[in-house]
Amino acid sequence: MKTVLYVLFLFFFLSCSIKEPDESMVLARVGDRVLTAAKLETLLAPEFRTEERVRGFIHEWVDDVVLFLAAVRGGYHNDENLLKQKDDYFKKIVVSAYLQSETIPQIEITKSDILEYYDAHSKSFLRKKDEALVYHFSVNDIGRARSIRAKLKRKKSGDELKKLFEEYGVDSRLVSRGSLVRKLNSAIFNGSAGDVIGPVQTDVGYHVVEIIKKHKRGSAVGLEKVHDEIYQRLIKKHQVRLYS
Repeated sequence: MKTVLYVLFLFFFLSCSIKEPDESMVLARVGDRVLTAAKLETLLAPEFRTEERVRGFIHEWVDDVVLFLAAVRGGYHNDENLLKQKDDYFKKIVVSAYLQSETIPQIEITKSDILEYYDAHSKSFLRKKDEALVYHFSVNDIGRARSIRAKLKRKKSGDELKKLFEEYGVDSRLVSRGSLVRKLNSAIFNGSAGDVIGPVQTDVGYHVVEIIKKHKRGSAVGLEKVHDEIYQRLIKKHQVRLYS
């Protein structure tokens, strides 16, 4: 059921993202699909708009668009089962919006609450898949991709790399096995920390990836990485109490 709802979210959000253009700052682009600052503000609540959270949201949006376009090419957007469940999914969105606006002001979650929950449920914060911390560059032509690879391999100075990251809007990001298109997934998880991979060609351009660190399935996820998830779990727990 969780997978179905996720797929419905992709079709609902990503299809809407090209029907309602706006003139705010473009944060990410894949083909003719864009994520703008205005769109992000409608999807990410103010209390979650930290620098790290926003970066993660943008990276996830790019991955989702790549997967969505692959699904459309496969004809999944015409799947009768998904189309029949659109109304049910919309109801869930409405309920979620109601709970967000009506209950959040009544709930206070402290840092100690989050730490206590993390310690008490440590087994639920083990990695379910292999993960890798990477720098991921995506460009439209092979020449630029080769130039990026050369600069990453050379690593002349911190200033040069900083300029490169700023030019392409790249930050370190965490990816899990199976979350990317097959070519990238295979290249990253068959590689080692320190490797520079690419250019790898996909349907949406050329990719260059530097592997910073890798984590094995079953290893513990740090509190800083699951802070927001725990916060949401505690919010939901309090919401249930308020309406029970």
